[in-house]
Amino acid sequence: MKKIALILVFITASLALYSFVSSEDTTKDPMYGWAISKISWKEIPQPADNPITKEKVDLGAMLFFDPRLSNSNTMSCATCHDPNKGYSDGIPFFKGDHGIMGPRRTPTIINLAWNSTFFWDGRAESLEEQSLMPISADGEMRQDMVALKKELEEAGYVPYFKKAFGSKAVINNDYIARAIAAFERTLVSHNSPFDRYMSGDKKALTEAQIRGKKIFETKAECTTCHSGPNFTDGSFHNLGIDTQDEGRFKHVPVAVNKFAFKTPGLRDIEHRAPYFHNGSAKTLREVMEIYNRGGDASSVTQGNVEIKPLGLTDQEMDDVVEFMKGLSGKGAHALKSPKLPGIKH
Repeated sequence: MKKIALILVFITASLALYSFVSSEDTTKDPMYGWAISKISWKEIPQPADNPITKEKVDLGAMLFFDPRLSNSNTMSCATCHDPNKGYSDGIPFFKGDHGIMGPRRTPTIINLAWNSTFFWDGRAESLEEQSLMPISADGEMRQDMVALKKELEEAGYVPYFKKAFGSKAVINNDYIARAIAAFERTLVSHNSPFDRYMSGDKKALTEAQIRGKKIFETKAECTTCHSGPNFTDGSFHNLGIDTQDEGRFKHVPVAVNKFAFKTPGLRDIEHRAPYFHNGSAKTLREVMEIYNRGGDASSVTQGNVEIKPLGLTDQEMDDVVEFMKGLSGKGAHALKSPKLPGIKH
C-alpha cells in the first residue's frame, strides 16, 4: 500500500509539474516571445566576466546614487535616471553638471540587460561601457576619473570594492563600470497587467486595453519595431521627427541611419514622458497622433522616414494608449538611495 501511495504521489506531482510547464509555455508568443511574470537574477542576461552578485549590486547602487560621481558633487546617475520617473527625468533635454543643457532627452535604463547597444544612437556596446561615458562626458557629469578615484577612497569605499571584487581589489574605472552595470541589470520591470494577461489571467487587461492590444499588433503596425518581451527590436529608425540631430548616422555613417534613433522599449512607458529623443511629444496620445499622420519631418529629415499615415480613429488611438499603460510593471520603481560612505544620513 505504501508503495502504491508513493507511486500515486509521484504521478500527481508529475502531472502538476507538466501542467505548470505547459501553462508557462503558453506565455511564449510569436509576437512577444515570453511574458515577464517572475524574474530572478539568474534569468537576467549577464556577461561571463561580470556576473551579478549581491555585493556588486549593492556597490553599484551606492555609486549610482552618489553625487560625488559628478564634478560639482551635486549630481548622481539618479538625477537624470530618476526611479520615480521611469528612470528618466521628465524633461525634453537632460541637464548636465552645472545646468548644462544636453542635446537629447534622458533614455530609460529599465530592462537594459536585454539590449546590445546603448544610448539613442547606439554608441556603446555594453552596459559597462555605457556606465562610464556620462560620468566623464563634458556635457554630462564632467567628472575627472582620477579625481573620482581619490574621492571614493577618502569617502571609505575601498572595503565595498574589496567585498564586491576580492580582497586585492582597488578602486578603478573597470570596477566602477562593472558595479554600476551589475546594478543596472537588476532594474527589471515585470509582472505588468500585460504579463499577467499573457500568463492566462484574461481579466488582467481592461476591455479597452484588449482592443488596444489588437490594434497595436495590426492596424497601427506598432509591432514592426516594438516587438519581443521588451517591446523593442533593438534597431534604429527614422520616424519622421522634425530634427537636425542625425542620430545613428554620426557613428555608423550609412544613409539608412540618417536621423535614425534607437527603438525604446515600452515597458513602464507611461511613467517617462515626454517622448522621442528630443521630447517632442508630451503625452502618449501625442505620440499616437504623430504616428497616425505619418510623422512631422521637414524636407531635411524626410529621406528615410519609415512610417506612414495609419488612418486610426480617435477611439483606436485611445485604446492603444490604454494598452501601453498596461505595460507598467513592478520591480524597477521607487528605489531610494542607499546609505553612502562618508555622507551623514
